[in-house]
Amino acid sequence: GVLLVGSPFLIYVAMDSHRNWITRGVAFILCIVLLLVVVRTGSRGAIITIIAMAGLTFVMTSAANKLKMLVLCGLLVFAFPLVVSKTMMARFGTILNSGAAATSNDTASAMESTNARRALMKQGILLTLRHPLFGVGLGNFSHQSANLFIARGEAPLWFTCHDIYLLISSETGLPGFIMYIAFVVV
Repeated sequence: GVLLVGSPFLIYVAMDSHRNWITRGVAFILCIVLLLVVVRTGSRGAIITIIAMAGLTFVMTSAANKLKMLVLCGLLVFAFPLVVSKTMMARFGTILNSGAAATSNDTASAMESTNARRALMKQGILLTLRHPLFGVGLGNFSHQSANLFIARGEAPLWFTCHDIYLLISSETGLPGFIMYIAFVVV
């Protein structure tokens, strides 16, 4: 939510040449703070979102600002390993290479997390297909997903789906999903 709502606002204020330099500077500093906070959470989805937002901002900005962005991104890429722990680096490494052999406890933990999220994503798809009209009910994903694991003789994962779209479609059905997407678009 912070990435999708807060950072676009801050980026807009930081890049608005009609604002005074103090306001723009504060917005820029808050962008950097927000970036650091989000990166330190270890969210792989957040990293992908940050990269997508940086790409979109790069496309929409002037040539002079593109040069500034390239320099800033270069600095951030250089500073990234200095700011982020080894555990988080292992988590981020699973974005592109989730099938590699675990070389450390950090890597094994990150791969286990990736596999659990992938299993929950599949459960979300399966629950949506089994209950397309009304879903399983709000807040019932964990219970219904665990029941599917147990029915297959597997250890249940008592977590919610980390993909908000699959969570909404599985809990509210396709009509609820369509209404949610319409709300986001509006």
